[in-house]
Amino acid sequence: MKAITCINCGVEGVLNVPGLENDGSLKVFKRVGRNHVSGHLHYLCPVCNVVLLVDPVLIRKSDHIFRKKEKKYQRMVPSSANNLPGIYTVPGHSYV
Repeated sequence: MKAITCINCGVEGVLNVPGLENDGSLKVFKRVGRNHVSGHLHYLCPVCNVVLLVDPVLIRKSDHIFRKKEKKYQRMVPSSANNLPGIYTVPGHSYV
């Protein structure tokens, strides 16, 4: 069973592959076609109906296609409004 994550809405599911019993709790991405020039397989997201182009090499090599990569960012320390730069005005010029 190959897991896949929709790059549009972020829902996780499995690819519709032969021999897979359709479990009601699983979101199944249905294969809807293939690009004969590039070789990409077309899978339809069951939630947002976006067609994902999947390279067949990814299906063979990866157990989870388009997995979200979690990044840990440092939180910004809130600064006071007093540290903001002042508004610069040109003497004798009207901005109205």
